[in-house]
Amino acid sequence: GELEYMGQTFTASGNYILNTTSLDGCDSTIMLNLTVLPYSFGTESIVSCEEAISPSGKYTWAYSGVFKDTLTNDLGCDSVLEVTVTILEPTSSELNPAECDEYISPKGNTLTTSGTYTEVLTNEAGCDSVITINLTILNEGSSSVINATACDSYDSPSGNYTWTETGTYTDLIESDECTQEVTVNLVVNKSTSRTIEATSCGDYDWMGTIYNQSGSYVEIIGNEAGCDSVITLNLEILPVAQSDSLAYSCTDFTWNGNTYNQTGTYSETFVGTNGCDSIATLHLTISDAELVETHLTSCSGVEWRGKVYDQTGEYKEVVTNEESCETIFRLYLTIEPLDTTVTQDGNTLNGSTAFAYYQWLDCDNNFDPIPGATKRKFTPTESGKYAVQISKDACIDTSSCHNMAITTINHLELANNIELYPNPTNGKVNLELNAIYTEVEIEVRDALGKEVGHYQFYNTDQLSFDIDQARGVYSVKLKTQDGIEKVWRVVKQ
Repeated sequence: GELEYMGQTFTASGNYILNTTSLDGCDSTIMLNLTVLPYSFGTESIVSCEEAISPSGKYTWAYSGVFKDTLTNDLGCDSVLEVTVTILEPTSSELNPAECDEYISPKGNTLTTSGTYTEVLTNEAGCDSVITINLTILNEGSSSVINATACDSYDSPSGNYTWTETGTYTDLIESDECTQEVTVNLVVNKSTSRTIEATSCGDYDWMGTIYNQSGSYVEIIGNEAGCDSVITLNLEILPVAQSDSLAYSCTDFTWNGNTYNQTGTYSETFVGTNGCDSIATLHLTISDAELVETHLTSCSGVEWRGKVYDQTGEYKEVVTNEESCETIFRLYLTIEPLDTTVTQDGNTLNGSTAFAYYQWLDCDNNFDPIPGATKRKFTPTESGKYAVQISKDACIDTSSCHNMAITTINHLELANNIELYPNPTNGKVNLELNAIYTEVEIEVRDALGKEVGHYQFYNTDQLSFDIDQARGVYSVKLKTQDGIEKVWRVVKQ
């Protein structure tokens, strides 16, 4: 995401030059090679009873809503999750059955004695369903009195009536097994509800839970009568404004009425238009001078900041901007001319510059390029004057002409200059001839002396062919038009 380093915040990958002062008071330049890895974002949904644990395990949420959670991704950076939480509530209910002899409860238990029982099942949402059973066991021709207390309403033992007010009621229980008259002395208590309107900056602490998003939230508690008290919170969360500023100065810097003369991070807190805090942060860098260094190598000269330099050395230019801050531009220049020296080894001419491009020239034919003569070594086939053009980086130079007198062709020397590779090989074989031959014949034989390949090449200084046979040791023989011969033992893998 970002890196804070030496009072500066970097948000993009790149190479940065940072200037500071060492302990001995000298200028110190730091090269920062920065790779900024990305944050990742995702969404997840959680449905749970009563409370939910965040994916990171850092938070416990007891109400429905949309929340933020932070994990670590495969790159080691933050992975921000937007988590949609749905909290399902447990349910409760009350039954008032009256049965003869026995009663089969919702959970399948057989009850034979009057009394109050509690069973816990699972509701449609997958949460607990708590059932309270006020059971009356009847006897034939008898009568009984039930003293009952309920919240909001009460279902009669026969199930024929629902009573919502306090009073004394009579109910008749009839079944195939027995008939009984029941007198119910009933007290009906009422559930209550109320709504709270609240506004807060940033977050709000309500009944032990911290809320940081606007919305309507419901809590159910017991009132003085023992019935539900439903409390609804209509909450508006006002934002806390935050701002970040990045500033550079070569002397001092004035911000929000305060003057700062040292690199650092500074904060001020104000009251915003919504009545909440507004936090402003300044990231300040105080630098006496900016140093920009350039290192160049050339074979002749370079143009730098409008001037041409052709001598090895160190050059400096100081520029002052409108704010009186200095920028020091420093050039470290190295002049390295191409070495066009040509040496002779027998009938072979050698260039002196490594890792360069070569083109040998025929001085006697208006410096025409010699086809195929593009190696560092060149073995002419006839006497004459030869030069070489050398290219390296952005530099090109040509040697003086070298007078080459060939009286006899040293076949052994020419053969020794021919190189075969790779050996061992997977099949493909390359030959560097280091001279141009008008006709080359290649003969390949197996370990029993049987010819398995024959090739002809013309006007070339390099060639390649394939050994398509099975693994083993093969003899490769080269012959040229002027009688040069050479034999190699090649291992085919």
